[in-house]
Amino acid sequence: MEHGNIDWVVTFISSTITGVSSFLIGSKRAKKENDNLTLQNIEKSITIYQTIVDDLRGEIVKLNKKVIELEKKIDELMDENMSLKQMLETKSRKTKQSV
Repeated sequence: MEHGNIDWVVTFISSTITGVSSFLIGSKRAKKENDNLTLQNIEKSITIYQTIVDDLRGEIVKLNKKVIELEKKIDELMDENMSLKQMLETKSRKTKQSV
């Protein structure tokens, strides 16, 4: 082989090796960067969801207090209603007895 052909073959082989190794290193780096971005997005999503969960937890506490308050009010109104019914029955009996 001539010296020029050997140079061409060496240049071709070294260029091919350089290209392939650059591609492999570049694709590994790109995958790592992509994985890193994915993790950052997941962390942001978790932060957002945690904020939503905390807000909802606060709303649940408020609503539970309101439910307890309304249940007490219902009990009071039921007691008052029972007392009024008894008063009406008593008056109704007295009226019937006097007639």
